Amino acid sequence: MSKRAFCPIYLAAKTEVLAIEAALKNKSESDFYVSDLFDLFRFVQERSRFYEAIWLSDLCTSEFPKPYAYLMYQIVADLEDLSCTAVQEATSDSVQRQVARPGRIAHDLAANWSFCIWSIAKSEGQVATDFRNRIIGEHLKFILKLGWEPSEIYFGSRAADEGLDSWRDLFVAQLKDRFSARDYLRWMPFSEAMLSLDQGKRYISEGYDWLEKQLHR
Repeated sequence: MSKRAFCPIYLAAKTEVLAIEAALKNKSESDFYVSDLFDLFRFVQERSRFYEAIWLSDLCTSEFPKPYAYLMYQIVADLEDLSCTAVQEATSDSVQRQVARPGRIAHDLAANWSFCIWSIAKSEGQVATDFRNRIIGEHLKFILKLGWEPSEIYFGSRAADEGLDSWRDLFVAQLKDRFSARDYLRWMPFSEAMLSLDQGKRYISEGYDWLEKQLHR
């Protein structure tokens, strides 16, 4: 049995994720304490330490070379999966597929995922630069997928015909609330992660200028 099965932080996060997923599928809009996921993320990040010999070793998994890195990676990956589920569950089954405006849980997901990005942006001495950029980049790509490649959000099935702009705007608005060019210590790592996005992907190249303008307002 994997050692993570005995990790109380991992189990706590996954238990909460299952509860939020069930709430989304049952169309519930109560307070499901999504902020707990950010609290766990911050708790783990504060205890993480960057040691070059470990983080950059060929013997380690590049995505998450240490247990704390794995936990941070899992929490933001779960926030992305839950956000995708929220979009899918808000989409009608009618011929003219429409997605309803984001509800309470969707707003909580967008806010707390953005707080994780805000937190990891100031992580010098805690994680590797590539790890930080990847965590930030996945969030930026999610926003761009909503606007320019929604099939990625629906995992290949037919996307909504209308309504996705309100979801895209929600997630980018939360980032704008977190980041400011005046907060240099966070803004510069955030900008670096944005510049590292692969513009060979169509949805990134097509939506990049829009995203850049939104975040620099």
